[in-house]
Amino acid sequence: MSLDAFIPWWTAQVAAALDLDQATLESLYGPNDPYNTNQSVRMMWKFGVASGVYGTPTGFANGVMLDELPFTVEGWLDMLNAIYNSQYHPPTFKVLQN
Repeated sequence: MSLDAFIPWWTAQVAAALDLDQATLESLYGPNDPYNTNQSVRMMWKFGVASGVYGTPTGFANGVMLDELPFTVEGWLDMLNAIYNSQYHPPTFKVLQN
C-alpha cells in the first residue's frame, strides 16, 4: 500500500475507534503539520535504530520491545490498557496541610 493510500485508511480507522475527526488526523501528515510529525517520526526512527530495532514492524511499550504487535487500533488499546491496568497504582491519600 502506498503512503498516499495508507494515510486516509489509517486515519479513518483511528478516527472511528477513538471518535476523532479524520480530517484533523490527516492534516498531521501534511506539510502544514503544527506538530512537525515528520521530524518526530525521524527522531523515533533514530531512537529505534539505536535501541536495536532490526526489522519492521517493531514496537515498544514503556521502553520494552514487543515480540508481537497488534495491527488494529482496538488491539493497541487492549494491549496498552492491559499494561496500564497491570501496573501498581498507589491508593489515594490525603495531603495534610499546616
